[in-house]
Amino acid sequence: MNKASILTFIISLFVGSGALAGATPEFKDYPKSRARMWISHSAISAATKSMSIALELDLDEDWHTYWENPGDSGAAPILDVSSKNGVLTPGQIFYPKPIRININPLTSFAYERRVIFLMDIDVADLSAKSDLAFKVEAEWLVCRVQCIPAFGTFDFKIPVDKESLQHQEIFQTARSEAIKNFVPNGSFEIQDNELVYKHSLVFDPTDIFVSQGQGLDNAEPKIQDASARFKIENKKPLSVFRGIAVGDDGEFFAFEASKTSQMPILLVIVFSFLGGLILNLMPCVLPVLSLKLFGLVNATQKGAQHVRLESVAYALGAILSFVLIAALLLVLRSFGQEIGWGFQLQSPVFVISMSLVFLLLSFNFLGLYEINIPFVNLGQKLTQKSGAKGSFFTGVLSVLVASPCTAPFMGAAMGVALSQGALFTLTSFTALGVGFAFPFLIFSVSPSLANLLPRPGEWMNTLKKLMFVPMFAASLWLGWISWQLVKPASHVEANSKSLEWTRFSSQALAKEIKTGKKAIFVNFTADWCLSCKVNDSLVFSDPKVKNFIKANNIVVFKADWTRRDSEITRELAKYDRASVPLYLFFEAGQHSPRILPELLTSSLFLELLSKE
Repeated sequence: MNKASILTFIISLFVGSGALAGATPEFKDYPKSRARMWISHSAISAATKSMSIALELDLDEDWHTYWENPGDSGAAPILDVSSKNGVLTPGQIFYPKPIRININPLTSFAYERRVIFLMDIDVADLSAKSDLAFKVEAEWLVCRVQCIPAFGTFDFKIPVDKESLQHQEIFQTARSEAIKNFVPNGSFEIQDNELVYKHSLVFDPTDIFVSQGQGLDNAEPKIQDASARFKIENKKPLSVFRGIAVGDDGEFFAFEASKTSQMPILLVIVFSFLGGLILNLMPCVLPVLSLKLFGLVNATQKGAQHVRLESVAYALGAILSFVLIAALLLVLRSFGQEIGWGFQLQSPVFVISMSLVFLLLSFNFLGLYEINIPFVNLGQKLTQKSGAKGSFFTGVLSVLVASPCTAPFMGAAMGVALSQGALFTLTSFTALGVGFAFPFLIFSVSPSLANLLPRPGEWMNTLKKLMFVPMFAASLWLGWISWQLVKPASHVEANSKSLEWTRFSSQALAKEIKTGKKAIFVNFTADWCLSCKVNDSLVFSDPKVKNFIKANNIVVFKADWTRRDSEITRELAKYDRASVPLYLFFEAGQHSPRILPELLTSSLFLELLSKE
């Protein structure tokens, strides 16, 4: 036995089966392969939110293992992370670009020789100062003509002290090679028994690997000019097409393409307009509309021209804000950010800022002071000197606080709009803004209607003091949302009054659908979504609903979009949605869900779920 072996043996006596922090992991032998597991931290602190692991495989010559879509045969690798205290939540596996292996008549998407599979892991609160022990059970398939499964268990024990990173070169390399985001590019349509993908890539692809679960033949597509044709293997609803385009020089691009809209653009515009109009009635908007009401009441005393000017200014503020949000969404999505309506409420800085604005407004309503800034148009001095400017920024503010709400018609319209080109998206969001501003645009066309409003008087002071309550409540609520965003992630459903939810993942949902034994209900929600919270309180906490779910053995998933979550964003896109709430109901044995309305009552919910 050489000195290195003796040293390794002595160290193992002290360390046991756990991984030695900071040490380079050794390869272990498995069938036709060798494997080792890397970990990104040698120590973590109580404040650590995430860490990473990486499974490295070294395969025998002529043997291969598989991508997430293995192709016509094979199986993707599995990494199962478990800890005794349940503080770890594993994310998805990030795969590098595969190669195509043809063994007639089968096609596989696979890797040869060396490959690294990366996974990020969320870490919950580690307030207790103790070592974190966990294990990773890995499973992979190695094939040539025959296939051999391999199983490996990797134990880790990490001290909870001062956070310390390790092996960063390995993780930087793995992350640079991994496919993390599918960036929007092009569109597709179904023609007879083929899917036709029309791209706008900066290079000419020589091959395209189809992502998993899309019902397409894995054979090489017919690529010509700026399009590629794929044979459809089994017809299934498909709203987003994903794949990896590969060029001659090894360059590749992970893309997602939206289906050419089946909803006529005129109908999308009508739905957007109606959604914006109804948005005025949602609880998140009503308190701010009182600001505009006070402005109009004062404007009537100065003549029709002032009424028209302030109404148009408010409408411009609202419409331009919607267009700006659409443009920002388009830019961020083009850089691979998977976001949708209300994305700004996933930012603690934005939410805290809005909470402070509402707090100032609420105290202003009590008459403690006048806000003499153009962001709101309260106070006689501001109204007289800069009424139009105040109205414009009131329109901006109204749109910002409308973010937590999704009105009927809005979800479908925005989902389709964001899945199409930039012009389509901007047009739809403009229609949304016009609908939102429409009640005040009426006053610009016919200023005399403002005379129907009460004249200025003591009632305004009384109403202001009454409006303190919803304004102050909104400030407290936004403060609570900011805490939800910054506090350590919790993976346990804490609301015992509501249903006993299962944490959503695409993999868990697909597994339950494949089993086909139980009906499934999926609740896409967020803490900052007022429509969602109303349904949570009035519907999902109703004993009749809970008893019905239990009696019918329905599996209930909660997809919490409070924080930015790419997996949930992609799942929403599958159903042409870019906002929450979204409610899906899968009958037992069915692969396609029924989409329920955004606004529910207990009786409507039970009726929809009871319908055959």
